[in-house]
Amino acid sequence: VDGNNVIRKIPCMQLLPIILFLIACLYQGERLDHRSCEALEVILKSLHFDFINLQATQLEENGASSLLDMILYYESTTHLDISDNSGMGTSGWRALAHLIKQSVCLSRLDVYNIPMVGYPALSLSKALLTSRLTVLHLHNAQLSGMPIYTLVAALKVNKALRELHLTNNQLNSYQDALQLGDLLQYNSTLKTLELSNNALADAGNMFVFTKLPLNICQSH
Repeated sequence: VDGNNVIRKIPCMQLLPIILFLIACLYQGERLDHRSCEALEVILKSLHFDFINLQATQLEENGASSLLDMILYYESTTHLDISDNSGMGTSGWRALAHLIKQSVCLSRLDVYNIPMVGYPALSLSKALLTSRLTVLHLHNAQLSGMPIYTLVAALKVNKALRELHLTNNQLNSYQDALQLGDLLQYNSTLKTLELSNNALADAGNMFVFTKLPLNICQSH
């Protein structure tokens, strides 16, 4: 059955409940395999969403790559949540990086409970060099050490990001605090930096605060 022809033959008033039902089924923790992701193309090319929630959808490498490529091609959303999807693989992360780098619509990305170690950290950081994201949430992403170093290196030259939320990342008062201080020294566009639930002791917080430009609001 040609899904495009089926969609065209359904009156608009009948189409909306069908689309909402599909969204409810597929975007609420249900597994999205490669075939499911491809089936969503009919919806993605027909509608623009303020928010696409892919949290805990068990995205695997091929499915993630296919779906993220479609979201970019159709500029489907301004806010994307891919949290709790640790099986996206290299192709999935490559597609996400391409989406972040190329999309003119995507302004917020949420990544919770996914280790940003190795290739994910590298691909995300490279994409952030030129992305249009204004809000980035990286919660419980194991950023301490090399990942935060890689992220900060990119964000030093980023001119778009306004909010950076780094809750629960085991960031410490030593090298991690130094990296955050450098970020605030070189980046003049950040307005909010959230560091709650980290291992930043008073000394680390004080070091970050001494680097805090007047136009940044620190949340901790």
